[in-house]
Amino acid sequence: GKCAGIEKVLDEFSLTWDSVIAFGDGENDWQMLKKAGYGVAMGNAIDALKQGDFYITDSVERDGVVTALRHFGLL
Repeated sequence: GKCAGIEKVLDEFSLTWDSVIAFGDGENDWQMLKKAGYGVAMGNAIDALKQGDFYITDSVERDGVVTALRHFGLL
């Protein structure tokens, strides 16, 4: 799954989940967003994600990724 793929990259670069910003919109993204240092639910995400303890940004169509990156000071 997504978490396993991210963990391989983190291991390769000696990084931790605290350095991860993850974006999701579906049920299959829940675990990844919980593990990430910065979990972001897209504006078009399912309600369960938007009710989780995640930053909620705009939808993909409304540049939600850019909005979140600016919010966290990464752009």
